[in-house]
Amino acid sequence: MNAFGKATLVALVFAMASAASWAMPSSAWGQKASIHAEVNQAWVYLEAGDHNRAEALMKKAYAEEKWGPVNAELYFLLSAIFWERRNAMAAYQWLSDGVKARTERAYAWEPGDGWDARIDKRKRFVERNFGIIKMRSEAGRPVPPLMDPPSRDPVVKAFADGIAEKVSEAAKAGGSTLWLVVPKGTYWVGDELKTVEAGNLELSKAPLFELAGEPHERAAYNRRVAEIKAGRSPAKEILDALAAAESGSETGESSLVVVPPAVEVKAASLGSGMRVALGAGAALGTQRGADGSDAGIGGDLGMDLELGYDLAPPDSPVGLRLAGRFGTASAPACDAAQSRALMGGFLVGPRVSVSVASGAWFTATFGGRVSGGRAPLGSDVRGSCAAGPEGDGAWRLQVGDGTVKGSELGWRGELFGAGPFGEVGLLVAPSVSAPRLGFGVQFAYDRLMPILDEARTVRYRGADGSIRTVDVSASGSEAAFGRVTVSARVVVLVP
Repeated sequence: MNAFGKATLVALVFAMASAASWAMPSSAWGQKASIHAEVNQAWVYLEAGDHNRAEALMKKAYAEEKWGPVNAELYFLLSAIFWERRNAMAAYQWLSDGVKARTERAYAWEPGDGWDARIDKRKRFVERNFGIIKMRSEAGRPVPPLMDPPSRDPVVKAFADGIAEKVSEAAKAGGSTLWLVVPKGTYWVGDELKTVEAGNLELSKAPLFELAGEPHERAAYNRRVAEIKAGRSPAKEILDALAAAESGSETGESSLVVVPPAVEVKAASLGSGMRVALGAGAALGTQRGADGSDAGIGGDLGMDLELGYDLAPPDSPVGLRLAGRFGTASAPACDAAQSRALMGGFLVGPRVSVSVASGAWFTATFGGRVSGGRAPLGSDVRGSCAAGPEGDGAWRLQVGDGTVKGSELGWRGELFGAGPFGEVGLLVAPSVSAPRLGFGVQFAYDRLMPILDEARTVRYRGADGSIRTVDVSASGSEAAFGRVTVSARVVVLVP
């Protein structure tokens, strides 16, 4: 190129630069010092841990930068703010925006003191160590993914440890779908192991993680967290066992995979759930004849149905049982017969469960129950009483050491009962999420009181043959009687 050509080229370049500068507002270049000052102040806020003020200042500087010089440090700092918040997705987006601005607005790009290199280095670090995932959950308190084994890089590990907090924040905000850029590796998602590949940072290619919130899954999550803190890796143990099995299969050796019991997928506790129980048994109690003599043990077969809810904290063996019940109770008629009262009520008591094997739990519940109902004064019982020693067909209630006709007390069959109960049983489930099925035995003592129309004074014949009088209150407590119930039960608990 001759001298004239070189001079022409220089003049052309100078003219293009001048045109670009004149195309911008006259105040644009004057904003350079302001942007640098804001960047410097934002670094101070960031180092002090005040991320919100640093972000607000940088967004203001970013708005000013739109018409002025493009500051590489500004983009890196915006990325650094989200990096410190352990939000790799937003941090990577700002790094990418910086690279895009450097390309599209090269005429105004200010690399500063090595900020170009820092942007490229941080961006490559994310692409080598992170991938994007899509998480979806309909649960109110979803169980987050758990990285296992954890990364040895403390920076990467900090991002993995922050996943639980971000899942919790999204759930509290009412969101059911969340995208996150997370460290590469294997993750527990419920009872499954899933892999996150590095470099996959496109939303459309994000693998789906379905998060649930079942009590047994949270219990398993808490157990694995404790094992990882103790230096173990349940996932690595399983993967190593599978690798050894595959290797043994190729060499003709045994391919049996032995999974350590500590990483066996099972619920550590029985958990919460709706409970249905159907029982059948006998209600027994003493009764007396009309002359006050002991007529032995009276009783009746009966059935009852319980419908309620067992409430237990995650991974806890202790819970609380709340249930409504409907069934029958044995009420006295005479020394020759018993009546079957229809009763309804509720019970409450603490429940203790112990895992005795994978998918099997021993349970014990102790508490109290109250009920109310009515004994139908039917002709069948009256006939039995008429054929008995008293021969008058009358219902009788025990008072003191004798009995009194129910009609003399103004009793029409209404009863109120209260007393303690205890139940033991065994529940099993084919899988951790399946309903628990089992059986149990319940022992209960009910103190049943006849409800009378009014308080009154009655006469009765005592055991020694003498005539006595007694004041009976409307609550019928003076004529109360006890019943011991023993019943076998079929139980279903739906977690």
